[in-house]
Amino acid sequence: MLGFGFDIPAGDLGYQMRVEVHVIGEVRYTFLTPQLKPPPIVIRRIEKPQVVEVYFDFDSAELKESEKRKLLQVKGKVKVEGYASPEGSSEYNLKLSERRARNVAEFLKKRGAEVLEIKGLGEKSCSLPPEKWSLCRKSVVKPSGGR
Repeated sequence: MLGFGFDIPAGDLGYQMRVEVHVIGEVRYTFLTPQLKPPPIVIRRIEKPQVVEVYFDFDSAELKESEKRKLLQVKGKVKVEGYASPEGSSEYNLKLSERRARNVAEFLKKRGAEVLEIKGLGEKSCSLPPEKWSLCRKSVVKPSGGR
């Protein structure tokens, strides 16, 4: 048996033809086999916007340097919510949480983020025991509607 084969590229059509010719005795066989090329693999990194929490000292709305670093990664459209721990009156805590949210929003705006909403929520969502109230003294930055 005598035989040979070769490939014929089909340009950008995404396949090629494989031609094989075999001669057995005096009979000649020709096979045309389309061969699909696998599509190219494209890997894209998709950044998913993350929720960022920044924490404040007791009775303070001043952003600490360590917390500012967390905000440097924030881009796009965001909402900012401020919170307070239960010490103090509800009225005072609401105003403190609003100041916290505004300070974070101003920091973000200066760095190109689009702040869609600023909200102070006081101590409403702080259901932690007193020894963990420091975790309630925060602002939360949430992604909002893409980039």
